[in-house]
Amino acid sequence: MFARLIAALVLVTLGLSVPVFYFTLRKDGGGCPEETLVVAIPRGAGTLRALDLLRDRHLIANRWTALAYLRCVFPGKPLQAGEYGFDKTMGPREVLLKLIRGEVLLHSVTFPEGRTSFEYARILEKAGICSAGDFLAVLRDTTPAPSMHVSGGTLEGLLYPDTYHFPKMYPPKRIVRAILDRFERIAASRREELRRQSLDPYAWVTLASIVEREARVSDEKPVIAGVFFNRLAAGMPLQADPCVLYALEMRGARVDRLTHADLQLDSKYNTYRYGGLPPGPIGNPGLEALDAVLHPRKHHYLYFVARSDGTHAFAVTLADHLRNIARSRRLDPLPHVRINSKSDSLPH
Repeated sequence: MFARLIAALVLVTLGLSVPVFYFTLRKDGGGCPEETLVVAIPRGAGTLRALDLLRDRHLIANRWTALAYLRCVFPGKPLQAGEYGFDKTMGPREVLLKLIRGEVLLHSVTFPEGRTSFEYARILEKAGICSAGDFLAVLRDTTPAPSMHVSGGTLEGLLYPDTYHFPKMYPPKRIVRAILDRFERIAASRREELRRQSLDPYAWVTLASIVEREARVSDEKPVIAGVFFNRLAAGMPLQADPCVLYALEMRGARVDRLTHADLQLDSKYNTYRYGGLPPGPIGNPGLEALDAVLHPRKHHYLYFVARSDGTHAFAVTLADHLRNIARSRRLDPLPHVRINSKSDSLPH
């Protein structure tokens, strides 16, 4: 009987304590109600440090009262690290629940079509999602994409260009997994077509990455893909300037104009010196380029040169190509090699 009385008293005490804790941990309500407060809880900060950060932003009144409330109402539920956004009308329970559930702020990052993994890494670092070096290090592990038979040494080409939403301080492995999942859905929908055309999936992406970097006009992507297929069939080198640019970027150089000395670079990615496809993709192609390689335009063109408006002049013979180059130079008196366009270098 006495034990039951003690238990009842404990329950009553706890029942009264919860609302007491709740009302005494309330914030002071300073600031504009519409103001969004951003609070970053560092990894490994611990509960007391997290509560201190909430108190400093007037989201709770007292860390000890808040700690007691957590222990009583949410036993065993840790506060999760991350960046959080709160509005001034939120009560302390809502604030604490947000950290328990890990409802962190998400930041939008857009990976443009055709850009390299180096550029994607810089985009992520600028947005504060993760460091560029950590992201690139994760890309060297190609085991998450076994169906692609990656031979280029990294996951370059398999990072599907799109807009993604990540929290800050996000693990690079989870970032890469999310991007790969997007690519794998695209690849799975085209796997049967690849089999019908006897096109190796990795070669598909590699050639699409070159088409993406060469073409500026959507309608020309299947035409340019057709040029490269014609060259491969004829045993001609691809002579794609973006491949040389990629080889230079892999070595730490960032250039937007090639010299004749650059074209002598000893790299398997230098398609002026080495025949066939390069060892792997030179960027991350979008859907149009991927489909252009699956459905290249049938023609006899072997050459193309960029015009000043971003389109290309195509030619079947070298003589016609030379005339197109001369015409292009008259219209654009300062021709230069652009990352997304074909140079006027003559084929070997």
